[in-house]
Amino acid sequence: MQEQTIIYTSPSFADNIRKLRQDEHWHVIDDFGTIWDIPNNRHQWDNFTNIQPKLYDQFEGYWKLSGWYPNSNYNHAHRSATYNAKAFVTYDAIMRNPFGSERWMYVDAGILDQAGPIGANGQLWGDVIAADLAEHKFDHSISISGDTGIVIGEYMQSPAYGTIDINHECWVNPSKGWMCHHFIGNAYVGNSLGMLNYSVRYMQTVEEMDANGWYSAREEFVIPWVAIRYPNTVFSIPWFPVPRPLWCKWQYPIKACYSTFGGSESDYVG
Repeated sequence: MQEQTIIYTSPSFADNIRKLRQDEHWHVIDDFGTIWDIPNNRHQWDNFTNIQPKLYDQFEGYWKLSGWYPNSNYNHAHRSATYNAKAFVTYDAIMRNPFGSERWMYVDAGILDQAGPIGANGQLWGDVIAADLAEHKFDHSISISGDTGIVIGEYMQSPAYGTIDINHECWVNPSKGWMCHHFIGNAYVGNSLGMLNYSVRYMQTVEEMDANGWYSAREEFVIPWVAIRYPNTVFSIPWFPVPRPLWCKWQYPIKACYSTFGGSESDYVG
């Protein structure tokens, strides 16, 4: 898409990352040697290595059927630190603001994963990558979130576990905390103040969850708490079955909704 991009990487990868695009709109930040050097991770090694896995082991009330349940593949220290770093990276990028931007989109580097559609050119995600970003979709989302927060996508929810509302047990019982899993954390948008508000509130929420014995090692279990604790901080794009070629349930609308992929028929998504 050749858009203005700020990418965070370690010094060991920085030269190779810079070579991927050699233009003025490709800004690589390599100030942090490891994931544990990110400021909001510097005090988290023991928590993510020892304390959080024990809290994970206390989760209960789930069974492996077609729906959401805790995934042990996500429950290890470095991955938890990576999730936790997203809020600081969001904050830091906006404070640096090398392009003088007013509208922002955080995106995981691996958002377009191995379970995607083959484009007309035979490449995985080829048609999506070839599309442009749709400015009017950003404008629409940011007109809703304003200066207070972000717009983020939702997961498909499983009816097997009931309706997760404000009266659900997941908000009062740490062993059922996994049930609040509602938002997909691989991309979100907002203006500068909205993104700053969200990132600071996210980092504060993690600290308070840690102090009160709640599982904070996966960002998608933290974002719902941000939404509950800070009204008008998290606005969402509801999940819905997407058409082919984004056909399987894992291809959430957030992965393509801010692009021109899909033409005018996709305008309502953003």
